[in-house]
Parts: sequence; C-alpha cells; structure tokens
Amino acid sequence: MRTCVVTRAKRTKRELIRIVRTPSGDVQCDPSGRLDGRGAYITLDDTSVRMALAQGILDKHLQSPIDDEMAKDLIRQVMSEVRRRRVTEDGDV
Repeated sequence: MRTCVVTRAKRTKRELIRIVRTPSGDVQCDPSGRLDGRGAYITLDDTSVRMALAQGILDKHLQSPIDDEMAKDLIRQVMSEVRRRRVTEDGDV
C-alpha cells in the first residue's frame, strides 16, 4: 500500500502512479516505479494530477519547482499511462 500525496488515501501501487524527480532534475511519470530519484505517488486519474500541480503538492514532495511546460508534459504522460492500463486491464493487449 502507498499513500496518494493529493488525497492522502491509501491505495495499492496498481491504483497509483509514481512521479519522480530524477537525479538530473527531470520530472516524469515512472510507470515501473523503479527510476532513481525522489518520488511521490498520485492516484492514477486526471483530477489528482491536476490538483497536485495546481496546489504545488508535487513541487513540495519532489523538492523541485515544476514549470508550465513540465506540468503539461507530465499530464500527457499520466493520461497515456491511464489509457495503457485500461487497455491492459480489459485484456485487449
């Protein structure tokens, strides 16, 4: 079980997505949960990610500022992962 940094709800890793600040300073989605760097778990949905960005929650947990371009890219990455997991769960792969 992991805790979503936005909702504080405890969920399984499958229900969350890890966002990581890599040692080089990049902020990205980490679907495998294995990238090096400082991470934070967020419920895998559009609303939680947008709230985390708008309220500065990710900036705080990752100890790094996230600019608008990074935020847009992060939202795209997370939504891509949402779609990928839906397809996988539906057995269409």
